[in-house]
Amino acid sequence: MRIDNKYHTYAKVNSMYRRIVGLFLIIAIVSVNVSGCISGDDEPNLLEIAENDVLDNLREGNYEEVYALFNEDMKGVLSLSDLEALWDSLILQYGNIVDIQSENGEIEPITEDGKDYEAVFIPCEFESGATFNIEVVFDMDNMVAGIWFLPT
Repeated sequence: MRIDNKYHTYAKVNSMYRRIVGLFLIIAIVSVNVSGCISGDDEPNLLEIAENDVLDNLREGNYEEVYALFNEDMKGVLSLSDLEALWDSLILQYGNIVDIQSENGEIEPITEDGKDYEAVFIPCEFESGATFNIEVVFDMDNMVAGIWFLPT
């Protein structure tokens, strides 16, 4: 009778141990999933910012929206009126953008004067048939530090 009692006690402890281990595994899995949602996806997608916040706003004539994304260095180089004139001259010469190929966009890290940047290249086709890589350079604060229209 004593052996049965030990076995019964062992079975209860083993069952409790399994439940505790199972509970810890559930907690670990949930915490990994939650932490991935909180910290992993907070990085802005620079391709989306370049297309949606820069190119789309330029196309719609929302120059103030684009200018608000410029860092202080960029604002010192290109005024709001210069941005508008630059875009208008591009549209006058080549027509409106008919195709933004962000799926073919690329992001390259670059360093200039000891500062790190991310350059986003988005191929675009204009009404005239001309194609450009529009390069939007972001600083480490995700502010626009440069914009170029590079014929391909």
